Amino acid sequence: MDEGSGPRRRSCLQMWTEENNKIVTRWEENKKNKERTVLSQCFIELSKLLQTIQGLPPAPASIPVEVAVFYNVTLFSLSTSDKMILDENKIKNVLQRVVEASGGYSRNSDILGLWCTALPVFYDNSCITSLHQLACLQWAVWLLDCQLEKILDYFRVLSKYEGWPSSTSERSSGDILKFMQKISFSADSNPLLLHVMSAGELKDQLYSCIVLAHGMEILASGKYLEAAQIFKEATSLSLSMKMQSKIFTLSGVCFQNLGKPQTALQSFRRALEADFSCLYALYQSSLVYRQLGMADAEFETLHLLCRAVSVPEKRDLIFDDLKLIYPDKLLRNPALIKMFKKPCITSVKYCLAQRSLESGRIDDAVEHYLDLLEVFQEEKNQEVFIDSIVSLPRIPEIYLEAAASLFKAKKFWDVTLVCEEVIKKIAGIVPEKLTIAVPLKDSEGCIPPNSESFFTQLESCYQKEEYSETVQEQKNEKLNCILWTAAAYFYQGWAFTELKDTKESITHLSRCINLLLTVHIVQSDGDCINNSETGKITREAVKLLHRLKGLAFVRRGISFMERGQEKEALLNFQLSQQSFPESVDGAFWLLEALWRLGRKDEAVSYWQKLQESRQSVVDINSIHRDAVLFLLPQQELSTSDLETLNKKIEEYRSQAKP
Repeated sequence: MDEGSGPRRRSCLQMWTEENNKIVTRWEENKKNKERTVLSQCFIELSKLLQTIQGLPPAPASIPVEVAVFYNVTLFSLSTSDKMILDENKIKNVLQRVVEASGGYSRNSDILGLWCTALPVFYDNSCITSLHQLACLQWAVWLLDCQLEKILDYFRVLSKYEGWPSSTSERSSGDILKFMQKISFSADSNPLLLHVMSAGELKDQLYSCIVLAHGMEILASGKYLEAAQIFKEATSLSLSMKMQSKIFTLSGVCFQNLGKPQTALQSFRRALEADFSCLYALYQSSLVYRQLGMADAEFETLHLLCRAVSVPEKRDLIFDDLKLIYPDKLLRNPALIKMFKKPCITSVKYCLAQRSLESGRIDDAVEHYLDLLEVFQEEKNQEVFIDSIVSLPRIPEIYLEAAASLFKAKKFWDVTLVCEEVIKKIAGIVPEKLTIAVPLKDSEGCIPPNSESFFTQLESCYQKEEYSETVQEQKNEKLNCILWTAAAYFYQGWAFTELKDTKESITHLSRCINLLLTVHIVQSDGDCINNSETGKITREAVKLLHRLKGLAFVRRGISFMERGQEKEALLNFQLSQQSFPESVDGAFWLLEALWRLGRKDEAVSYWQKLQESRQSVVDINSIHRDAVLFLLPQQELSTSDLETLNKKIEEYRSQAKP
């Protein structure tokens, strides 16, 4: 039996080798024609050959052929699928057959343990090329699964057989790159056995991907200088233009975080020179220009980005005629995928609209916001902001920002129409009343305004309820609905004030205030509320509520003043100061109302308190920076208004002195 098995085995090996070579040769001859049908046919035929080989018991002599065919099949499979999928179980199966070929048996289910058992077989049978081929596929699996630490563990095992100096037991984050540089792949030991890609070429592609993935991990951990050094070394590698672009972009992000904006801009420019479709580099450039105060350059970059994303993306259905694997497809790091994903046109439009509004480019802001609202009217675009490079607010807030831009453009009727859309769409889910818990003290150590008396009434009732993160999230969502609707009423009321319709103005501002008064603020000292992300969101929403309430009282007071109802106006200005003491508008109009009512001594007394508290306009502007965009001050009060009032009060004080 043994005598007959030898010739039969040699005959099988020769037949398998010839079949493999015939398929690979056909692939080489036809790949430049870029016909995907040839690729699929080669994959199917090689898969059948692999099934034939693995249908027989393994033997040491068959290891090179089996591994080579498996290697070729795997590379073809990666090229025929849209998503790169590698089944580690298939690698396990080949490793187990390698162990069995030497008369051994492995029960180890752990892939690394199986490699430890199989490595001696490769070395003892001089199957180093087969080892390299299978190792590359294994690294690709771990790379796709974002498990770089397993690649490092593999190299530590391999170092015993390669004769590398033993490293310290401490795991260094840079060891994986050092190991990759150390290992060298020699030419195939069996030149008669053809491969669709040499193991050395695949190793180089994997190395570039591992460098990028490793650098991204270092970058994400905040070690920007170390990450920048990794990316700098990576630029010396033989990389595709797309990979070069990503390396330069990540280098720019490192320099951006290291406080080197000019160096960051140079990196982003090189990224775009390598591949202009790397839109993340373009977006980051706009952020650097904003940081440098170069508004024209920032907006020029954003307009370029807008035009770039407007071009339909051409899906390349033709595979590369030089290689089977695109290295960038081996990168599955979620942060990398999100970073380099093409943004949707809507998110870029929003970025332009937002920056135009913030920078006072009102006509541009109106144009971009109206484009956005038109998109929202189309049902097919309800989820336009998923995985965007731009941090985006909720859609009702974008409507309100649009209203703010229209208000600044003095298109007051349009303001009322946009706000009516918000009110209609949210009306069905606005709660009749809502109880919200806030910490004993906010982040500045102050008890929220107008809450202390109410705390004593409802605190004991609330503390009986068991705190739940989910419940708090639901309450936050209800609070958002109230705030959005109230803000819409607020802008409608203010617009009617500008349209000289004080009756409608008071009506809408009263709706805003009444809606905000349905929210009951309850004191809580629970750590779960104070420390959780949900609790932080709650605190910010409550601050917004007080701010909006204060602004609404001011606007309603002004409408009463225009109707000659100074007493009602004074009451509203006082309520405004209780709700939102930081309001410059509220303080100004309260003093003005007292003055018009002839209560000049009270006006002087209140003015002195304001001077003692040192509430300057500069201080208030710093508070405004923390406000949401749609509630930024509309600059109605000028410095001259404040100076005129101060002058009147100073003159009265000087005359009143004995």
